[in-house]
This record gives sequence, structure tokens and C-alpha cells, in this order.
Amino acid sequence: MRSKLVATILSIVSAVALASVVEISTAEASTQTGYVCWTQYIPPLGGQYGSAGSVQFWVYSGASCSGSALTLYRACSTGATDSTVCDLTYLYPSAALTALMQNLQRAAETQQKVLVTYWSGTQFAYTQFRAD
Repeated sequence: MRSKLVATILSIVSAVALASVVEISTAEASTQTGYVCWTQYIPPLGGQYGSAGSVQFWVYSGASCSGSALTLYRACSTGATDSTVCDLTYLYPSAALTALMQNLQRAAETQQKVLVTYWSGTQFAYTQFRAD
């Protein structure tokens, strides 16, 4: 009974905390819909992009790299120090960066539409892979 109560309380606290973060984030974030044209892994360079390096990718307005080149984004790994290209709030552990790279490659190969959320310029936060 006590463990169920603790789990319920933790769920409520987590939901409230998440709602607060989402409210702050969506007020400051921008989004862009497009297609991944290409992706590139950049190894760690003195730690500025993090301990596992970074992934950068171009988003275009049309499938198969057609239309306009919209933005070049970069996702950095844990430990990144370069705030001019890395969103230091959203840093990826090595395994998550690898998964992001694989998903971006798959999106580029299959011309799957993506919705990118970012803070300013190329400071990437996260991506949704879409079916439309």
C-alpha cells in the first residue's frame, strides 16, 4: 500500500515538473518542419561538442534535398562547452546521440518528414519523426 502511494505521489510530482518544463520550453522554442537532407557525425574536438561529439544535419523544405535549404542543426553530447552551436540544455548521452544519428539517417533515406524544435539559430533541442 505504501509503495503504491509513493509511486502515485512520484507520478504526480513528475507530471507537474514536466508540465512546468514544457510550458517554459514551448514559450521560448521555435519549430520547423521539413526533410532531412544529410547527416554527419563530428567526433569530439577538445570537448567543445561534448564527450561523444555531435551530429549535424540539414533540413530542406522538400523531399530528396529539393526546395530550399532551411537550417543546419547540431545536436551535441554530454559535456559540450560551445554554446554558440550547442544547446547546453539539451545534451545527448553517447547512446542517445547514436540513436538520433540512426533515426536521422533513416528519415533522410525514406524521406520522412521531421519537426525540429530549436532555441535560436542552430541550437537544436529535439526532433519528432512524422508520418505525414
